[in-house]
Amino acid sequence: MNGSCELPVQQCLADRLKPGDVFLDIGANIGFFSIIAARLVGPRGHVFAIEPVPGNVSCIHDNARVNGLGNVKVVPLAAGASDSTGILYLAAHSGGATLSSADLPPDLTRAMEVSVLSIDYLIESGRIEVPAMVKIDVEGTEMAVLDGMRRTLDIHRPMVVFEVDDEQPAVAEDKYAALAGRLEQHGYRVERLGRSYQGIPWSVIHGLALHDGAA
Repeated sequence: MNGSCELPVQQCLADRLKPGDVFLDIGANIGFFSIIAARLVGPRGHVFAIEPVPGNVSCIHDNARVNGLGNVKVVPLAAGASDSTGILYLAAHSGGATLSSADLPPDLTRAMEVSVLSIDYLIESGRIEVPAMVKIDVEGTEMAVLDGMRRTLDIHRPMVVFEVDDEQPAVAEDKYAALAGRLEQHGYRVERLGRSYQGIPWSVIHGLALHDGAA
């Protein structure tokens, strides 16, 4: 992964995150956006990287260390609608793992059991801090993540950056519309970010949700 990955998302973070903010990276993969956010929020801010894949967890720790960032905390579990355990399907691609409630990854390697906790629980129990911005990139379980952070959306109103994708553009559009509709039910307005990928046989859409009244 090089520094040109998903430039519209990078620009969104640069435009919106401030020193001292808390950033919640749900589906952090190897920590690319966690590291960017950690620099933007500075030493007074915090980044919580939620990531269930063990190899990715190690990469996030390593990436934070080599970048000299002590404000990144890794939370090694999956976010979901409720507090339980789940089956995680691992993929050859580091960002392709999915919970069993989503579609199987095409490059499936093996399955493992993981803890699944809601964002509402993690915040209310004090395991993570209230975020100014949440990024959601969870390979098909986006709606479950939103279901598990209803109180967070209604009370704390964080900015939400999300990704949906599919081989079929129409399916990706349906996923985007469904997530936008759910966020609008919580008083958010949703705007589409610029295209991150050109000329690839896969449709990837990013959105930014701001609560009504936000700048």
